[in-house]
Amino acid sequence: MLSPSFSTRTMPYADARLLIQAGDVLLYRPSRGVFGRLIARIGRGPYSHAEMAVWCHKRLLSCGSLQWRGVRAIAFSNLIQANSGQWDVFRVTPPQGESYAPALAVSHMIDILDERYGWRNLLRTAAARMCFVRLLIPPDIDDGHRSRYSPFCSQAVSRALNAGGVDPVKFCANRATGPNDLARSACLRYQLTLRY
Repeated sequence: MLSPSFSTRTMPYADARLLIQAGDVLLYRPSRGVFGRLIARIGRGPYSHAEMAVWCHKRLLSCGSLQWRGVRAIAFSNLIQANSGQWDVFRVTPPQGESYAPALAVSHMIDILDERYGWRNLLRTAAARMCFVRLLIPPDIDDGHRSRYSPFCSQAVSRALNAGGVDPVKFCANRATGPNDLARSACLRYQLTLRY
């Protein structure tokens, strides 16, 4: 659940569809399922999943890395229909002096289609967030290091945003970025929540 101080703007998908831009970040708030709620809890926020909006031939797609399926693109309307009121749209607003090229971010997401889900990276990131582990290992801040393992959801989105010219979470490597890190990013602004 979002904090009481967070005001939401809920819109039907049919009305909001054309307001969503390529390269917008799509964050999911779980309402059921232990795994999604566990990810949200470990990430210290309401979100458990991240994807990116992609327009293809007048069709709005959601592109992201999903457990058991890997990186895929799916009609965003299908996700909204199945999970009404649980998807939030965030717009990239780069800091002064920086620019964002959504076409490059989208191109990165398309380039990694069909990669497997990054379980190894997800487990590494989750372990590094545990209190006792954080005391033993230094923080992961190198965006330039490319893991040889496939990305998990928010890692794929963070890498795509970097490809578009924006570092969404300063001093946090892409492979250590969670969905709630993206939500708290200084260069992402909440736009709306979608219902079917």
